[in-house]
Amino acid sequence: ALSPASASPPDVPDERPTLVAGALAAAHRIDGVLDEPEWASAPASGDLVMVEPRQGERPSGRTVVRVLAGPKALVFGIRCEDPEPSGIVTFTKERDGDFEAEDHLVVVLDPFQDGRTGYVFAVNPGGARFDALVEPGGEGGDPNWDGQWEAGTSRDGSGWTAEIRIPAEILSFPRGRGEWGLNVQRRVQRQQETNRWASPRQDYTVFQTSRAGVLAGLPDF
Repeated sequence: ALSPASASPPDVPDERPTLVAGALAAAHRIDGVLDEPEWASAPASGDLVMVEPRQGERPSGRTVVRVLAGPKALVFGIRCEDPEPSGIVTFTKERDGDFEAEDHLVVVLDPFQDGRTGYVFAVNPGGARFDALVEPGGEGGDPNWDGQWEAGTSRDGSGWTAEIRIPAEILSFPRGRGEWGLNVQRRVQRQQETNRWASPRQDYTVFQTSRAGVLAGLPDF
């Protein structure tokens, strides 16, 4: 959960960012290593912005999000740079564990762009997975939903990387719409730091799909 602001934080621009998906090749291995050629040509997200502890500031490490889309799946490739990778905190191994006290990534999808529904996918640096449905009002996620999806992670001397494959068949979505709602959030536990792509403000949560950005360039799944 996000803590309330202790003082008046700086204002953050309210634009909704857009990320365009690249093309997913038929053969793609989910291993947390972004070495397939399609990653190099896929558009990259703009920088995430710090929400906690100091709203509006530059994060301690850059996070770069790319998405590949094919007729049957979405694949996220997220690079989490860290100037002190030995300080990465990760310990949960089980499915749908509590990531609150460790480093992790959260991806929220809103296929209907209705601002009320959506899907939550989270992964920690060790590759443990969490998924949920967005609760009405965006107060959190209901973990009773379990979808069949994959995630792979890797760590190196400058941070960690997550690769997440989400089959279209586990999602409900409108036909023929090339844009979905999207938000991405990263936690750097040792810094007590939360960074977010869209609506990086302390008075919003990542689960509020009404405040999400846009994932564009989607095929007809």
